[in-house]
Amino acid sequence: MSSSVEEPESSAEESSSSEQVSSSSQTSFSMSVASPKGEGRTPAPKRETPVPFKEPEPQLCNEVPADALCDNRDGEIYATVKIGLQVWMAENLRFDKAGSWCYNDKPENCKAFGRLYTWTSAVDLDDSFQTTSAGSQIAAHHRGACPQGWHVPSMEDMKLLETFIEKVNAKLDKQHPEAVGTSLKSKTDWNACDSDDEECEAGSNRYGFNAKPAGRRNADGSFDDIKNDAGFWTSAEAENASHAPYWDLYYATDKFWGSYTNKKSVGYSVRCLKD
Repeated sequence: MSSSVEEPESSAEESSSSEQVSSSSQTSFSMSVASPKGEGRTPAPKRETPVPFKEPEPQLCNEVPADALCDNRDGEIYATVKIGLQVWMAENLRFDKAGSWCYNDKPENCKAFGRLYTWTSAVDLDDSFQTTSAGSQIAAHHRGACPQGWHVPSMEDMKLLETFIEKVNAKLDKQHPEAVGTSLKSKTDWNACDSDDEECEAGSNRYGFNAKPAGRRNADGSFDDIKNDAGFWTSAEAENASHAPYWDLYYATDKFWGSYTNKKSVGYSVRCLKD
């Protein structure tokens, strides 16, 4: 064991040589430190700026039912429904943004009927487009004011909804098929039909679309037709650049009208469609 720790006879000479090298290195280092230009100095480590503590953002959409939509922007939860190949919100949009209002400025009406949006607010464009064409600003699946993954329906989307319901209703009752407007209306909240109006039927909500008569906000700021009328903006524009088409349900008819236009500054409901 002792032989394993004995140094070789040349160790003393190597040690002496090492000390000379060390001494030389120290001298060189001392000279470099003394250099008037500071060459060879080791720079001081940079101090990192401490990152301020940030509270975690609240999780607005925890524990949401699988068949519901939660809007991450405000935590609002919406029922959804699949009609044919489309998945719709089964409630009117309630996202609070510029260019939208509660009917008569009463919050309880927003809760029951959703908000009323100008066309520019619905498609999330500047108000300058209320009098000029948006043109290429409108995408094929235009999100607008809708939650992520959803969009404002196009005219084609609305027509597809109408056509599907027409075909299914015709198969259910070939002699007297239920009208599309009747199938889309909610069972409650609509004013009673006129007794002498043959087209007027109470809503059946057959497909779960649950259309509510939210009324409208006129361009002059007044409100009209709550419980009588339901208008839904599309992402399309009319030939007149200051107007846009919308689809409409009215208490005194069983039709679902898609031939109307109105000023872009008027407030109607928004129903979002899944991408």
